[in-house]
Amino acid sequence: MKDQAQQLGADAQKALVYARKTGRVDNAAYRSLNRVDTLTASRALTQLEAAGLLHRSEQRRGPGVYYTLAEFTGASNATSKVTPKTQAELLTLLKTEKRLTRDEVEGLIVALCMETPRTARELAEILHRNPDYVRNAYLSRLVRAGRLQTNSAPTDPNVAYQAVSGSSKQ
Repeated sequence: MKDQAQQLGADAQKALVYARKTGRVDNAAYRSLNRVDTLTASRALTQLEAAGLLHRSEQRRGPGVYYTLAEFTGASNATSKVTPKTQAELLTLLKTEKRLTRDEVEGLIVALCMETPRTARELAEILHRNPDYVRNAYLSRLVRAGRLQTNSAPTDPNVAYQAVSGSSKQ
């Protein structure tokens, strides 16, 4: 990935840094960062997706499209009791509409936020819940407990949550 990043132009590097910092980048953010037009921003983001550096949101077209950093396998600097196997099991339970305990949901949220910073909307989609409910019932509590941190002001609609290193407590 370092080799790819060194070959990228300054505009693309800014977009990747922004995506890392906020958890996502969209056309408007790219335009603001690089002072380019809509078409140029769309093409650049599509090229970053084709290079395997960004992943496009489920919505494929229109103003709701955003990109997140592509997930890379590697050693994590934080450990959690929610292993990939148990994470998969919890996600399977969610799909079968079985009720998870608060601790299981919190552990799953922390594990998901260890992989990549995630917004309340993304977590709500995974958990099949309302974003406001996820924010109020889980995210604010996990931030207060020191297990998650935000990348911007909590009032920012695109605030992303990231696991704090060593937040393995479940």
